Amino acid sequence: MIYSIKNKIIQKILNDEIVILPTETVYGIGARYDSQTAIDKLFDIKNRNIEKPISLHITKNMLDQFNIPKNLHNLCDRLFPGPFTLIIKSDIPHGFHSRSKFTGKIGIRVPENRVFQEILNEVKMPLCMTSANISSHDNASKFSEITIDAMGIEDDQNVTGNESLIIDTTTHHMRTIRV
Repeated sequence: MIYSIKNKIIQKILNDEIVILPTETVYGIGARYDSQTAIDKLFDIKNRNIEKPISLHITKNMLDQFNIPKNLHNLCDRLFPGPFTLIIKSDIPHGFHSRSKFTGKIGIRVPENRVFQEILNEVKMPLCMTSANISSHDNASKFSEITIDAMGIEDDQNVTGNESLIIDTTTHHMRTIRV
């Protein structure tokens, strides 16, 4: 049954729709990274301030697209996949659209959830993702807590409810932004 839902989710992504996906931390809502229409829907449905950037969720194989500095390769190997978001200096990824202003930095994450990884491998592109809640409301650690109207995959047993750790690697000394 999860595979028929997974295929529907893939079609929704490819058709510029918003989807709900489990990570190992909290549920996320996302859209294809290369569609302004989809990203506009993502900001609108979440009621998200355009000043707040959205991270890209990728597979480890997609890391090469971001020209990650050599000094961060070992860090990426140790942290990914896992509950970490790295803010890196990067050129804007080819085709990337965002409602928020691109600052030369991008947040990347390689989620550990198996189904999420399978979907990323099928769509062959990064997804713009943010937590599956209305801005300023609590994050969803259970599928039943999500109030956003979009198709999604329920996987409560593998969602911890803890947000990802955000590490800013763009300054001389790396710093943790969110624990």
